[in-house]
Amino acid sequence: MTAPTATAAPQPSTEQFEAVSIAAGEPITRGEVMARAKTWVDEQVPYSQLQPWHSSGWRRDCSGFVSMAWNLSKPGLSTVTLPDVSHPISKEELLPGDILLHGGPGTEGDNGHVRIFGGWLDDVHSRYWVYEQTPPETTYSEYTWANTAAEFPPYRYDNIVEEDQSARRHPSVVYQPDSGVTEVFARGGDGKLIHTYDNGTGWSTWSTIGDWTLAGDPVAVYRPNIHTTEVFARGTDGKLIHTYNSGNGWATWTSIGDWTITGDPSVVHQEHNNVTEVFARGGDGSLIHTYSSGGTWSTWSIIGDWTMASSPVAIYRPNTATTEVFARGGDGKLIHNYARQGQWFGWSSIGDWTFTGEPAAVYRPGNGSVEVFARGGDGKLIHTYNVGDSWSTWSPLGDWTIRGNPSVVHLPQSGVTEVFARGGDGKLVHNYESGGQWFGWSSIGDWTLGGEPAPVYRPNLNVLEVFVRGADGKLIHTYNNGAWSPWSSIGDWILTGGAA
Repeated sequence: MTAPTATAAPQPSTEQFEAVSIAAGEPITRGEVMARAKTWVDEQVPYSQLQPWHSSGWRRDCSGFVSMAWNLSKPGLSTVTLPDVSHPISKEELLPGDILLHGGPGTEGDNGHVRIFGGWLDDVHSRYWVYEQTPPETTYSEYTWANTAAEFPPYRYDNIVEEDQSARRHPSVVYQPDSGVTEVFARGGDGKLIHTYDNGTGWSTWSTIGDWTLAGDPVAVYRPNIHTTEVFARGTDGKLIHTYNSGNGWATWTSIGDWTITGDPSVVHQEHNNVTEVFARGGDGSLIHTYSSGGTWSTWSIIGDWTMASSPVAIYRPNTATTEVFARGGDGKLIHNYARQGQWFGWSSIGDWTFTGEPAAVYRPGNGSVEVFARGGDGKLIHTYNVGDSWSTWSPLGDWTIRGNPSVVHLPQSGVTEVFARGGDGKLVHNYESGGQWFGWSSIGDWTLGGEPAPVYRPNLNVLEVFVRGADGKLIHTYNNGAWSPWSSIGDWILTGGAA
């Protein structure tokens, strides 16, 4: 695989996308802010202090642009009034979606200006990039901190929220086929990585791996070619960090590159060439990736110019040696991109149904298909599938309402596909398919979940097991080797996070 040359920050594209539709003044994520801002950059909206942009209703000046990105009331606030809905922050706190504001009293008209911070361009935080509305049109710009800090102090919207606060919050589970060991990773109560494992003799006590603090959920992958378990996460500085174990203990945490990511990464191991690839959402909502074949990691690079409103979900299809990435687009619809032999074939939309949260995808080796599940706008599970090059129309699976994102696992020995989710009452619900027939929703046990389920199939035991954060913050699990076991706790350590 040959990686394209990486650049420090994404350039605007000519692709147009709808901004995420939410009520004005409602909480908005950083990814949504950047996705909305990028629509004006892509459209090269001409500057005007008087006229709105078509039917959008927001003024086409700098503060109208920020008002649109933050989804404030129309026609938008001014540089004088933006401090009424935001608060000053430090340089060290700056994240994508924050603003750099020359504002307050006396900055009416041409006397004030505001820019949307996109990210840093170097490790020492001396240069950064922004989106801004300035004559003649909305644009991408780069600046030096030393030359702008005094005039443009940073501010944060009072109603901005971190990515997917009510989503995910589940442990990461990995099965090692050569040893039969199953490992569970999570973010502990102090934000550090914790794990427990079962080698067939019962679950170990929890232990901490390293002393770095995580800003999101860990994602683990097993690399069979080098007999290594590797864990990735977003660090507190927004960069990708990782640690690994090749049988001689856990390595110290290190950063991979200097690009900032939002949300949690997605990881796949490609069996045909033993490449491990990590995907993430960049500061502007673009898909970015890095890869390794067992040695060093490539520089980050951008894949396509479409904007994602969710973290990406990647899977590998060994029958065609294809890596496929799915996400929720800026208009709430499913988008995907795929690669074969190092070549990416471009983004496209799948169907016209909208959904919330993140999709879940699974490869089914029996017929070589890929199936994608998501929570529809009415809270019910919807799905679409692919055999060959054609995607089916979206369809609902039952009439039960779920909370959060679904999880899916395929059992190759039986050909069964099972979908798990948190039900409307907070308990674990599941639906499964065998022989082309879905058998309907049912509840598993009566314990209340405090996060989203993480299923894994353990072929050495022919056991399907589900892990999740319990209502008390501890890891709980249930398993099926013919029937579902009662819920039980694994240890007494607290996992970070909570359910919405």
